[in-house]
Amino acid sequence: MMRKRKTNISISFLTVLFTVSVACMMLTSCRYIKLSGPSSPAKEKKQTIDHYKDPLSAIKGPYDGTEDSDWLQSVVKTAEVMTGNQFTYDRKGIAKTLDKALKGNRHADCAHLISWALQDYGVLDTGENFYSDSSGSLSCGKDSSVYTHLEERCEIIDVGDISCSETEKLKEILHVGDICCYNKHMNVVAGINAKGNILYYDAGLVPTKKKSGKIYYTEKLNSPFARKSPTFKRYKLYTIIRIK
Repeated sequence: MMRKRKTNISISFLTVLFTVSVACMMLTSCRYIKLSGPSSPAKEKKQTIDHYKDPLSAIKGPYDGTEDSDWLQSVVKTAEVMTGNQFTYDRKGIAKTLDKALKGNRHADCAHLISWALQDYGVLDTGENFYSDSSGSLSCGKDSSVYTHLEERCEIIDVGDISCSETEKLKEILHVGDICCYNKHMNVVAGINAKGNILYYDAGLVPTKKKSGKIYYTEKLNSPFARKSPTFKRYKLYTIIRIK
């Protein structure tokens, strides 16, 4: 009888132990069950513009494509060197490379901001430069290495002569990152602002300040701005250079 009683106690103990173990396993597993609840609101998708394909008219609201474009980042980097080292707007004796300009007179103009940035980006070789002349034509001949490199690595688009006062027409043809060649002026498209004005990186006279007889570039050159001055409205767009 004693042995049978011991056996019954053992069986009861094992039964309780098994029940407790199962309960513990169930509780543990419950801790990892993800409770269903209201779905979180969808995050607003960042507007992404393919600056190689989409015209400015496709952009909804203010947009600055700088951080999405390696090309525009080269423009910013070049501009920051110019403003950080007190470059002056002066068309005389401009060096062919940014490094030589830093060691020399630190002169620059609208065209050299673009040529130096294109060298940094790898479209132009070191020392290669060009500008847009009074008729809106590129200064480099079609048989030059500069034109060859531009043609290989960019689209060169002849648009006739569109007045810079025709903003809506420009939005239909310009893309973020485009290099605009006017009659004796050049700049780079960055996007549009809240007022619908086109933003440019532009090393003309607008982002400068005169001091002690010299015209210095200011911090305004480091960010895109809208060209709204009466003088800009007299320019006409002749050629677009669009990096492939």
